Amino acid sequence: MTFGKMSPYSEHTITETSYSADTWVGTFTISTGYDGEQHLSISGAKNPAGSIMLPDTSHIFIVDTTPPSGSLSINGGATYTNSQSVTLTLSAEDAAQMHFSNDDVSWTSWESYATSKSWTLSSGDGKKTVYVEFKDSTGNVSKTHSDTIILDTTSPTGTFSINSGGDYTNSRSVTLTFNASSSSASLSLANASPSLMRFSNEDFVWTDWESYATSRSWTLSSEDGKKTVYVEFKDPAGNVSKTYSGSIILHRTPPTVAITSPCAESCLKGEVAV
Repeated sequence: MTFGKMSPYSEHTITETSYSADTWVGTFTISTGYDGEQHLSISGAKNPAGSIMLPDTSHIFIVDTTPPSGSLSINGGATYTNSQSVTLTLSAEDAAQMHFSNDDVSWTSWESYATSKSWTLSSGDGKKTVYVEFKDSTGNVSKTHSDTIILDTTSPTGTFSINSGGDYTNSRSVTLTFNASSSSASLSLANASPSLMRFSNEDFVWTDWESYATSRSWTLSSEDGKKTVYVEFKDPAGNVSKTYSGSIILHRTPPTVAITSPCAESCLKGEVAV
């Protein structure tokens, strides 16, 4: 018996054979890189008594020793997430099955290949790595593919002041000063500043989110009196801080002086204290 990819299909010879219960068993080794359609040629087969068992014939089979290739991304390649629940996007060539792991040690059972899968990251804020392996219909297993994302479920914290903590102002135009930080579980970035902030006066009509800065010009609402400004911070993972507030008294009316003594008609001499 011989087989091969090209006629007369004799690149390989099956020399180790056995016969039992009308079944021939042959053992052979195919060189790496010899994948593809193979033609098995059988000629002159005889039983142990020497009688020819069947006419010359041929069969076709496929050799596949190449593992599938593929890739994995978490939440579309995002850097941060504030939820353990994420979406894995898979891409693989010639894959029939796949399985996953959070630690490259304990793996899920093999399941049918799909281009997307819901997945739960391990608990605790920090850098998370998800692993995947693909398997083709022949049983070849791919190398281990992985992707990482930073899990951050902790909201940023901060403080702010109006005009450096002043009690009064005679102008609606003031300066807000911020000191905010994020516990952003980006490990070495544990004290990184939030990426965004937004503001409101007493009507709670919020501005759009804008890039975080340590100070900002702001216009108080009209009319004199106590004014309150509100601010919220948002970190790169999307966590929003609690609402912080600061107050200042807007007073733009100048003082007035009225002389009541002596009366306006009196004639005065010397110094008068007002």
